[in-house]
Amino acid sequence: MSRMIPSYFGFCGQSAIVKSLKSLIAAAKEKLIALPHILLKGAPGMGKSLLAKSIAADLETGFRVINCNNSITPIEILLSLNDLKKGDVVFFDEVHALNHKSIEALYTLLTDFKMNEIIDNKINPSKTIEIPPFTAIGATDQPEKLPKAFRSRMIMEKEFVPYTQQEIRFIVGNCASQNNLLINDQAKTLIGKASRGNPREITKIIKTISIQNTIRISPLTKTEVRSHLNIHFQIDNKNLKPKDREYLNYLRIHKFSSLKMLAGLCNCNEKEIEANVENYLLREGLISIQRQGRCLTEQGRKIIGGTK
Repeated sequence: MSRMIPSYFGFCGQSAIVKSLKSLIAAAKEKLIALPHILLKGAPGMGKSLLAKSIAADLETGFRVINCNNSITPIEILLSLNDLKKGDVVFFDEVHALNHKSIEALYTLLTDFKMNEIIDNKINPSKTIEIPPFTAIGATDQPEKLPKAFRSRMIMEKEFVPYTQQEIRFIVGNCASQNNLLINDQAKTLIGKASRGNPREITKIIKTISIQNTIRISPLTKTEVRSHLNIHFQIDNKNLKPKDREYLNYLRIHKFSSLKMLAGLCNCNEKEIEANVENYLLREGLISIQRQGRCLTEQGRKIIGGTK
């Protein structure tokens, strides 16, 4: 029997990060101080938001979310923080998307827990007010876009690593249970593989399948799940999506190609093609990156069919 994976207030995996956080949180609670600010780095859908919620649950404090974008103003940020309680967690999702003025407005907040007074929706730069010490948690998949002055104020930086197969099966099973969906072990493994190790993709797949299988007394089989994946997500029997096949077919014909050329072919920017297609193909050993460019491996040629 496989060892059960412990859940951290509903969050599974990232054991090194969780171990570090639990130790720091225990110390913060003992000393009655706010946990230091944290920057969570990782690809979209890896569970940064859920981990932030779990941290707040462990701290037994309030939790609020600021969905960052380029149009949010410093006043909007400050207004959302003016009723904080000591030790509360404020989660800045996609923090790299903040504009320059808004991110600068955070500097004094993060360092000194002070903010300018706001009167009639206007900032009064001549007067500052103190706010209770809080914990800021920033989430980003583009840390290189964050100013050094901001990153220096985030005392801890934690980078997500790929989930293990065992962790992914646990996440699939947990998500299926939450959606009242019965699935057998082979089907769980298939969903995990189709998700490419991304918890958000697991949730999408499980919720889509559960809509059509609300009343069942027997678990869904691998064959049934495969049918759902084909119909609703265009994931074929080799676990390839349409853009994967476009990418591989282009290399089958042209042998070598640049990332820029492949991104244009798939109607994506280079960052998207790397994150959504190329990383998976590399991990599965279907492509390699050589001095001349991207090319198919022997395994890639076998799976796509034909050689050139």
